[in-house]
Amino acid sequence: MRYIIFIIALFILSGCASVGKPIQQSSVNEIKKGITTKQEILDHFGQPDAISFDMNNRLTFSYYAAKTSSTVWNFIPVVNLVHGKMKQKAQWLVIVFNKDVVEEYSFINSEKPITYGIIP
Repeated sequence: MRYIIFIIALFILSGCASVGKPIQQSSVNEIKKGITTKQEILDHFGQPDAISFDMNNRLTFSYYAAKTSSTVWNFIPVVNLVHGKMKQKAQWLVIVFNKDVVEEYSFINSEKPITYGIIP
């Protein structure tokens, strides 16, 4: 019985992949334009996934997180060649600074299914 539970757990865990640390909406709501500093952002969100400068030479931090998980269709032999489906949740947080203070920011929270195979 232990082996069956182990194999089922292995299948469930092997169907997931994630990148980055999830971004909480409540944390994003705490960002205040013209008030929140760069150091406060670093303390709260950590090091950004990308640092760049926009056309006006303003510092920009970008944070990204994604999680993809398989559905049961992917574990059925032969069926998974004809039809496969995964769920993907992605988050992007982009923060633009003006003299070490948040000037503007954008947060996108996206969730969508991904289908593939002969019959998507």
